[in-house]
Amino acid sequence: MAAFVTSLKHVLRLSGISALLATSSLSFGGAGDHIKAGNAIIKPSLDLGVEFRTNVLQSPSDALGGPNLFVQPGFDIESKSANTDFSLTSLYTLRKHFQADLVRADRYTDFDLGTNLNLMRSSVIGFRLSDRASVRNDNNLQSLHTRMHNGLGAQMAIRPGPILELRLGGSWDYDRFLVPPSGLGQSGSVNPILLSQRNTVGPTFEAEWRFFPRTALFWTPSIRSIFGATIVEHSQTLIPSRRASVQV
Repeated sequence: MAAFVTSLKHVLRLSGISALLATSSLSFGGAGDHIKAGNAIIKPSLDLGVEFRTNVLQSPSDALGGPNLFVQPGFDIESKSANTDFSLTSLYTLRKHFQADLVRADRYTDFDLGTNLNLMRSSVIGFRLSDRASVRNDNNLQSLHTRMHNGLGAQMAIRPGPILELRLGGSWDYDRFLVPPSGLGQSGSVNPILLSQRNTVGPTFEAEWRFFPRTALFWTPSIRSIFGATIVEHSQTLIPSRRASVQV
């Protein structure tokens, strides 16, 4: 049972952490400004907070709740030119519980790292590349599950006019789930054990129509094949989907 989370997040927001970069052009702005290095803009951040969860171990009964302290440093890097748009995002999360019976729910390795590259963005035909990696630790009654994820995407962008962009490409996502040996009744080893893994591949198509200033209509149909293996079985699933949205 998923825990109901009552969050007192982001009680303290610290922005503007100093960063030293090996570059010939580095400048610092005033309050509210970001760090500039050539065409790149660096946006560091740090979140400190206290969070209370009513069911930390996701128990179907006898829920055990408690507060935890989290520290979340991160940074964004953006670099734009006439034909290239590059972005890099990074976020690390450390979470510490105060109660002795919740110490095993502490987390020290959660992170997200993502990058996007938009090439030839002012031409009729361009290309988009993306990659996102993350590590997540999830608590339950038996053990701390670790999910390792990596997602790759590549698209060709076709712009028949100034307000319409069509994107055709493909994507591949890989997920790997690990558990400590104690979660499987093998306490003689300290090495994590593979619980399951899965691959998700498929073509991608997106249409973006900017019919009003600062407004865009998106349509994203897709069909994806999921195949993978657990410690006891293999499986394969085909999943179609469609999504439409308006961004203002």
